[in-house]
Amino acid sequence: MSGIGRCLREIIKEMTNLDKTIKIYLYGKESDYRRYLKEYSIPYDLMPFRKNNSPIYSIREQVIGSWNNSVNRNNDVFYYPQYNLPYIVQKNSIFTIHDFIQFRFPEYFGKNKIKIARVILDNAVRKAKKIIVVSNSTAKDFYEYFPGYKGDIEVIHNGISSNFRVVKDVSKNNFRKINNLNKYILFIGNDKPHKNISGLIDSFSNIKKEYPDFKLVIISKDFDLNKISIDSSLKEDIIIVGNVSEEELILYYNCASMLVLPS
Repeated sequence: MSGIGRCLREIIKEMTNLDKTIKIYLYGKESDYRRYLKEYSIPYDLMPFRKNNSPIYSIREQVIGSWNNSVNRNNDVFYYPQYNLPYIVQKNSIFTIHDFIQFRFPEYFGKNKIKIARVILDNAVRKAKKIIVVSNSTAKDFYEYFPGYKGDIEVIHNGISSNFRVVKDVSKNNFRKINNLNKYILFIGNDKPHKNISGLIDSFSNIKKEYPDFKLVIISKDFDLNKISIDSSLKEDIIIVGNVSEEELILYYNCASMLVLPS
């Protein structure tokens, strides 16, 4: 339900809007699947589902994924939103590479995880019919790691969901009043080290000296402010928000003075 999952959900929605005859089979966590259909108002019969609770980059993911690819061969295409394709993969498979952060910043991930990720990535590059990268920067990184690659690769930028829109002033004013928020800086993301939330908070402490009326809103289900040693007075102006609905997220974006992504 986070970054790459968001991309997948939006791609599926747009595909079904483009062609009502497309049938999409989803593999994943059942709770995420049901939440997705509810939030996007998609009929259950339009999108069959097969449960797969395997941890990412795990042996179990490889085994179950390989099995699914072996027994389900009537699909026109297998699409993976990340490069963790199973070892046994169909020839009509396509996947997306969003970034090479594991390899660019190995100190955040550990040697064993990086070795496993590299094996999985090599397998995906070798066997997939087509590769999508989300930026020219990622394409440049790709050819640095795979200089001899002669296959089909294409840059397709991430889009913007039609849900994200400018809302009316009355809605923004009500939101600020209910949440006691006037001027605030917004961060949205997980608590992984490379997201650099601690660096953001350090910067915010300096900003507060010149702009005392600002607050910092961190939308992250993982982040625990108590893990960081900061002045108690600063804590009062840092608001931690867990899971939010789509409509709440849109309002947080609309009402923020700025969005900061310090990864």
